[in-house]
Amino acid sequence: MSIPPLAISAYTLVNALGRGVDGTVTRLLDGVSGLRPCDFEHADLPTWIGRIDGLEDEPVDRDFTAYDCRNNRLARVALLQDRFATAIAVARARVGANRVGVFVGTSTAGILETEHAYRGFVETGVLTQFSYRHTQDIFSVADFTRAYLELEGPAVGISTACSSSAKVFASAYRYLRAGQCDAAVVGGVDSLCLTTLYGFHSLELTSPQPCRPWDAARDGLSIGEAGGFALLEWRAVFASSGGDSEIINSICTALARPQRAVSPTQFHNSVHNSPAGYWAIATLCHSSSVSLSAYDGSFAAGLLEAVTTALVEGGPVLLVAYDYPPPEPLSQVRGFCAPFAAAMLIDARPGPRAMASFDIALARGEREDRMRDKELESLRTGNPAARALPLLEAIARQEARRVVLPYLPDTRLAVEVRPADGY
Repeated sequence: MSIPPLAISAYTLVNALGRGVDGTVTRLLDGVSGLRPCDFEHADLPTWIGRIDGLEDEPVDRDFTAYDCRNNRLARVALLQDRFATAIAVARARVGANRVGVFVGTSTAGILETEHAYRGFVETGVLTQFSYRHTQDIFSVADFTRAYLELEGPAVGISTACSSSAKVFASAYRYLRAGQCDAAVVGGVDSLCLTTLYGFHSLELTSPQPCRPWDAARDGLSIGEAGGFALLEWRAVFASSGGDSEIINSICTALARPQRAVSPTQFHNSVHNSPAGYWAIATLCHSSSVSLSAYDGSFAAGLLEAVTTALVEGGPVLLVAYDYPPPEPLSQVRGFCAPFAAAMLIDARPGPRAMASFDIALARGEREDRMRDKELESLRTGNPAARALPLLEAIARQEARRVVLPYLPDTRLAVEVRPADGY
């Protein structure tokens, strides 16, 4: 099947080589590597890194101080290069802020802030306060990008380890094809942190010298940080706000101690999409999958992703939403009342066993649906995945009604549910 092409009308990047396309290309042609002996904070490792100079002294703008962390600083620097923000402003004026989507891939997010907080917890017994939502959460960099560029369209943070910033192109393509947006900002941002440095070191994958890709005698890699964005104009989905918080807790606790002994197995399992990967292994599934987050709107983001995938690519799409309470001390900044998981099989061409059909649309100014039962409402508000409860109730009761789900701070997802004939 041929895929209609999309135009990349603007792009930008920043990395250890330079800021912007021209700076990067110039240093490449000059034979500059951008690597240096590891001098990252509290990282005593025999390796070389690609650190971007100046991020420590470049906080995000005053209006976005809640988002201030290394990852979002890196995103901001990238957005300001190559007149990229200007190109977005032009697209915003042309199609409308609510018709420009944001799709950003990241593995690290702002976990460096969590590492700082855990260091304080180990030293004093008190978790240093920080905004989990605006820094550590996988969605934070997409949320920051959307706010910084003054956009109002759909947004999602995708975290599938090394494929994160490739998956965003596929997601953006599906949203464009499905008519959910007319333009899309896609990008990838990963910043240096102890989790990555000590994690890859625990796997014995870091080189004690500058890495030598394609060299037969190569002996490892060099960890770096970078951010890049592009403007685009015209199969399973796992949605979770917290991911595997038990492993994040274990890694951050280990990194807060002097010896910093990180389990290579736990580091390997720390990526946001590890449940999706292990599900694929357990079920012998070879179909593609995506793992995403949109903070408290993660279920709505997952539903929107699953529907657009089903509409554009055809065939059934499995949607799995799950979240469970993080351990102490992480629960002090991001607590859930109880574990919750839900799964739905969505098909653009429903068969005789379909329980319901529905239409979805972005909505503004509407109140999200609540549960009439007090205990179920406590569960709905106490776990991001449980935001699915009003929709599940409508399907189970075979009710024809409009269900409004929380998605983004200024946007809801409206679902028009219709019972299946003869179910």
